[in-house]
Amino acid sequence: MLHDIRLALRAFRQHSGFAAFAVLIVALGAGANASVFSVVRAVLIDPLPYARPDELVSIWPDGFISNADLEFLRTRARSFVEVATTSPGWTTGLLGAGEPRRISATKTSANMFEMLGVAPALGRTFRRGEDRPGADTVVILSDALWRSAFHADPHVIGRFVTIEEQRREIIGVMGPEFELLGRDADAWVPLPFDRASPFWKGSVAQAIARLREGVTVDAAARELQTLVPQWRTALGYQQDWGRGVTVASLKSVAVGDVRRPLLVLLAAVGLIVLLTAANLGTLLLGRHVARRRELAVRGALGASLWRLVRQTATESLVLALGGAAAGIAAARLTLPLLVGLLPPDMPRVPSIVLDPVVLAAVIAASIGSVLLLGVLPSLLAVRPSPQTLLRLGAQSETRAGRRTLDLLVVAQVALAIVLGAGAALMGRSLLALQGVNPGFDADHVLTLKLQPGADRIDGIDSAVAYYRAMAASIERVPGVAQAAAINHLPLSGYNWVTGVVREDRPLPPGVSPPMAGWRMIDGPYFETMGIPLVAGRTFTDHDTRESPGVAIISEPFARRFFDDPADAIGRTVLITSPRDVQPVRVVGVVGGVRHVSLAKAPEPELYRPYAQSFPMTLAIVARTSVPPGSLIASVRQAVWDVDASAALADLLPLRTLLRDSLDRPRLIAVLLLAFAVIGLAVVLSGVYGVVAYSARRREREIGIRLAVGAGPASLVWLVVRQGALYAATGLLVGVPAALALTAFMRSLLFGVGPHDPITIAGLCAVIVASTLTATLIPALRVRRIDPAAVLRSE
Repeated sequence: MLHDIRLALRAFRQHSGFAAFAVLIVALGAGANASVFSVVRAVLIDPLPYARPDELVSIWPDGFISNADLEFLRTRARSFVEVATTSPGWTTGLLGAGEPRRISATKTSANMFEMLGVAPALGRTFRRGEDRPGADTVVILSDALWRSAFHADPHVIGRFVTIEEQRREIIGVMGPEFELLGRDADAWVPLPFDRASPFWKGSVAQAIARLREGVTVDAAARELQTLVPQWRTALGYQQDWGRGVTVASLKSVAVGDVRRPLLVLLAAVGLIVLLTAANLGTLLLGRHVARRRELAVRGALGASLWRLVRQTATESLVLALGGAAAGIAAARLTLPLLVGLLPPDMPRVPSIVLDPVVLAAVIAASIGSVLLLGVLPSLLAVRPSPQTLLRLGAQSETRAGRRTLDLLVVAQVALAIVLGAGAALMGRSLLALQGVNPGFDADHVLTLKLQPGADRIDGIDSAVAYYRAMAASIERVPGVAQAAAINHLPLSGYNWVTGVVREDRPLPPGVSPPMAGWRMIDGPYFETMGIPLVAGRTFTDHDTRESPGVAIISEPFARRFFDDPADAIGRTVLITSPRDVQPVRVVGVVGGVRHVSLAKAPEPELYRPYAQSFPMTLAIVARTSVPPGSLIASVRQAVWDVDASAALADLLPLRTLLRDSLDRPRLIAVLLLAFAVIGLAVVLSGVYGVVAYSARRREREIGIRLAVGAGPASLVWLVVRQGALYAATGLLVGVPAALALTAFMRSLLFGVGPHDPITIAGLCAVIVASTLTATLIPALRVRRIDPAAVLRSE
């Protein structure tokens, strides 16, 4: 084997251009494979970083439960060894670590970390009972917050900070890889397990449980369904409550809707690997055809067929290993860039690394594809006996070899069509998303999230006064026209929903009420955001806690519940919860807003005045007459003029938030486009190489044709026709394959179908034009052939 490797390296030194190009081809596939497979493995394949992760399930993954529900599950459900809860997304201020900052805290039951079986990097996690009254004054920091706010101080354990206006002791720091249900948390605090706490009946937490040995997910779900009637009776819920309660594996919930985009990228990388391997097959086939006389001489001198096959395989193996090594080196440089482009909601990002498992998979894929599409086709080209090979010219080829070469080129064209179809569809989808009307005017709007300082808010009246003072201070900044507040900004990732029913159309018993978005606003929010008023009025200062409950609904809400927007004004709708019903009168109808995502049509939504709500943190929106980015420093100072201890975050133009909401479709489109460009370049090099080789092989024929009077145009067409046949055959194979595979992308597309005829037709035109272009250079060369020189050489 070592002798074969030395021979291969010596041969590649003599043909360094061929070797370098072959290594580059393999490296393209290996590099893309290493980067994308690292992401897919960390997110989709690797088990969750918890003890016995297959036993962990999410109870009612689309619903929230209260502490009263948690107690019921712990005492009644027999399918679970342990049940814990987590409530993410609590924005709060952090004091005692330098400048006040706004952080995102997750509240968990005290048994959560122990149930998961995870250990902190420093200190300890919650002990049982630390979520009970008087014992919940502790906090666990994330690795990111520990490094940014505490400068990675190893002695941070035991320090005190103020979070949620409460002095808390830092008891632990989690490692960088820890996350819970993919949520981005800066700190974890106990969720108070107290009957006097609003969390006792407030449904704000997601439930996670560990199954008992031998209990399946389906069996646990069936048990919960049988417990629902007792559950409703014990806690006084409405008769329609609990109809959708179910159980799902924690892994499926943690991965969420990122599975399909990642599988699409992995499929694209697989096509790249096959395409580069097929291209390398054409290179090796051409090289072996050129070496057929050499192989024949070696065979005539006594070399066995196995000896020749082994040398051929060794050369291919050296190329595969060299290309894999170059691809892995490139992946080490590009993987951090790819990770930096991943959207914020991508789970398991800290676990994405080029580890030995990834490297082994990439090397195996490179070797396997090269041996399959490189060595086997080449062997078909050298099957005749040494006597036959010595009798034929060095440039001759077998019929099997010629067919194999044609098949490899057609396969490359077909694979490029499949890749190009995915890229083109995602590109058109991204363009459609960028052109969609979100329902508001994002230009000249500045947004910020803030957390009031300690003791600034002690009830809804003081909360309203606080935010109105804040808006007034911001409006005094030169360049700010008006300011308002809302609990959750559009496209922010948070969306509260509630059940709603028309008062004059009660639902039959046992029927669940339809859901609608639920948002709290204060000030001229609709005017500031450019959301049109369709009918009625907006909220005024007279809509207070003492006045009758009022609401403004969106046009989709009006169309779903009423005949037309004007018909909704003055009507009463009932806001339902598991325990009570609150009537509100509709006073206005506004345009629909794409709050969840740009790809999702505006949904029914209901706005309530903040004064008729309960104390919660709000985000500020300010319309400006100048570029909003130029006012960031002035607005920050205006906030601190009102509350010097306020913690600010996400002080940025609304246009930036709108752009960031497209991170995921943009990433998929960019990567698929990059893969498609790589694929097209590989195809063009393959078509060019094969057509050029074929033209050189037919020089004698072309010389004779010229000698007997053939015109240059006919000779050019003789060469171009070969590229046209490759393109036509590739289309016949590639288009049906593309139509079949792009159907898998249906849920990722917006404004375009997976079988869009315009996209497919345009792609076919590009492939045909590119393939024909690749044949022009060898085609034009035949015009310069000298018939006399060719005939003299014969």
